[in-house]
Amino acid sequence: MTTVPTIRLEIEGMKHSVLHRLAVHHGELEEAVDAEVTRALEAFDAAAVARNELANLLPDIVRELVNDTIRQVVWSPEVRDALREATTVALVKALTGEVEG
Repeated sequence: MTTVPTIRLEIEGMKHSVLHRLAVHHGELEEAVDAEVTRALEAFDAAAVARNELANLLPDIVRELVNDTIRQVVWSPEVRDALREATTVALVKALTGEVEG
């Protein structure tokens, strides 16, 4: 019978070593991250982003306002009554076979 080699992996020791090194260098890592965030924020052009977003959104906003205004006009009592009357007349003519001529 042959013996099977055994491989033993010590992960706890590696975990402890990594955590210890991170703790030792925590301040350096924090400073590096803070510096990178500061650099990114200083390079960020918020005004350009705002202009682009406005340019993208403005047509939709104007379209929505125009649609709302049209709905208000079309649904006014006067227009609604005129549309109802015209629709009724057209329907009666269509059903009775009456043709304008």
